[in-house]
Amino acid sequence: MIDRFDQAMCAMQSAVFGHDIYGPDHPQVDDQVARAFELLAGMLTERSSLAFVALDDRVVFDDQRLPSGPSLNDGFVARLRDHDIEGVTFTKGLTEDELTRWLDCWNQDADQVPKHMNTAHIRTERIDDDGEGDFKVDPLRTAASSQEAAAMANRVLHGNDGGLPDLTLVCDLVEHLSANVTQAAGALLPLATLRQHDEYTSVHTINVAMMATALAEQVGLNSDQVHSIAVGAVLHDLGKREVAARILNKPGKLTDAEFNAIEQHPADGARALMQIKDMPPIAVVIAYEHHMHLDGTGYPHAHDRRPHLSSQIVQLADVYDALRTHRPYRQALSLAKATEILRSGAGTKYDAALLDLFFDRVAVNAQHHDAQAA
Repeated sequence: MIDRFDQAMCAMQSAVFGHDIYGPDHPQVDDQVARAFELLAGMLTERSSLAFVALDDRVVFDDQRLPSGPSLNDGFVARLRDHDIEGVTFTKGLTEDELTRWLDCWNQDADQVPKHMNTAHIRTERIDDDGEGDFKVDPLRTAASSQEAAAMANRVLHGNDGGLPDLTLVCDLVEHLSANVTQAAGALLPLATLRQHDEYTSVHTINVAMMATALAEQVGLNSDQVHSIAVGAVLHDLGKREVAARILNKPGKLTDAEFNAIEQHPADGARALMQIKDMPPIAVVIAYEHHMHLDGTGYPHAHDRRPHLSSQIVQLADVYDALRTHRPYRQALSLAKATEILRSGAGTKYDAALLDLFFDRVAVNAQHHDAQAA
């Protein structure tokens, strides 16, 4: 049961942070609430209540630490602690609408958060209080809304009249995203479903940065390395500004000349990034290498050069999001098809162990999303 409760907690955390990043109406938020409710309701057929307690650096359920405790402690549980809440109990009779409304409370502005967080079947408590669940209204942690993140991404990629990106703005965007996505333990995936083709650039940038950040964390890189990779992920396609829009959005097959133009964007992007003061060197490498494969295929031609681990991380995020997104020349591929395509390159195009980690720890809840959509 601990594994199911851990999954439910991760889904609730993903719903909260998904609301921050993509807005309340995004289907992924509903999917994660539904996932959490399905798990909780199933467990509540076996017992009358489910409770967790946050103790120091632990999140405890049934006297056992939750496997995702460290991520929860820095994410959703931290939000609860901001309001002195250290324990929550869910009881039999819980409804999905009730859970939705309760989770929505953590996505509102501080002055809109209700003073009492108890519902008919959800009870919030302090360890040392009288069980009423009251808390003082402190400001919620700031996080990227869908509009803010997209606007920042657009300013990064298209601002300054086509000039070089502002590194300070790039770092602000990275901080905006990392503060949320790193805590989501990969359960947000698949991320944004584009409503319009013209959203692709900004939302793809956000998705790749989020997934690359999550994968870099799972690999075990330190915070400075993760930050540099996130910067590189945001800017990996900067060179595409030099490619005509009619080529990038062409619905049919590219001519040789058009594909040659596409192949120039990694080098163009790397050259542009080299001109920016204090740009992390690895971001330049990522821009240049993110279409290189381990077996020497891809572009620019590697000539027996193995792409840097950071480039491989961003590449997996880039390819996965591209496959799962509607484009002018094809519909988004199913999870099964996208997985098949990526796994067919294991050991040749992509590092097999890194690919396993991506699907096991970053895209872990995508299967549920596809099952609901079917």
